[in-house]
Amino acid sequence: VNVAHTVMHGGFSDSKLLNLLGRALWDIGGYSSRCWDVEHQSHHQAPHTTIDAQTAGGSVVRFFEHQPYKWFHQYQMFYIWFIFILYSPNSWVVHSYNTLFKYECVPLSEKVEHVVAKIAGFVVPISMSFYLHGVRHASINLILFAISMSYFSLFSLFIQHEDSYLPETEDEPWSVRQVATSSTWYTRNFVFEWLLGYFNYHTEHHLFPGLNPALYPKIQPIVRSICAKYGATYKHISFFQLVHSQVKAWRKFSLG
Repeated sequence: VNVAHTVMHGGFSDSKLLNLLGRALWDIGGYSSRCWDVEHQSHHQAPHTTIDAQTAGGSVVRFFEHQPYKWFHQYQMFYIWFIFILYSPNSWVVHSYNTLFKYECVPLSEKVEHVVAKIAGFVVPISMSFYLHGVRHASINLILFAISMSYFSLFSLFIQHEDSYLPETEDEPWSVRQVATSSTWYTRNFVFEWLLGYFNYHTEHHLFPGLNPALYPKIQPIVRSICAKYGATYKHISFFQLVHSQVKAWRKFSLG
């Protein structure tokens, strides 16, 4: 996930072949690199706003304040944990549909790449699992795969601080929006940070999305000093504080 994410932002390699292989990891994982790319760029342009294609859509879960409030949202803290399981399975279908039929900006060559990579790395292995191990065993494996992938994606890529959900204004500077709607969380473990692709340096990533992520720890002191100089709140917290804060936000949005 983190290699593909870095490739899509242009900060992984100058090699076209390596970038193609890295981008294919997204398709092999069941998603679509180009669908994600189209939607993710709006997220970086205006995070957590109505034009953020990755977060703006309403659903049975009210993730943001700008989403319409429905009567059933008052119960979302009970059913949200089961809805999360559908995050990856839903993306496996919707991403492919958007890539092949919805987004006209995707060239034919990339549609073909997506189909080939997803069939070879995703559809065939799952089909072979059912063939070799039987329906019961393979179904259990697939369910565990969907649950773990959904929760990993949500709690490493999607999760934010409760103060990140700001009202939309027309005069807000882009850089201030990036700092205000993101949080950097520390791990105190350089191996874990490397495995995460330094994605935990989320504020640095939103300010410099095309930078090689290995540089994020090095520029963090500079970013913090600039934020302090101009009065922008830089959030640097633990992962557990981040999870706790996110759950508080979901609870607040459930109350309307």
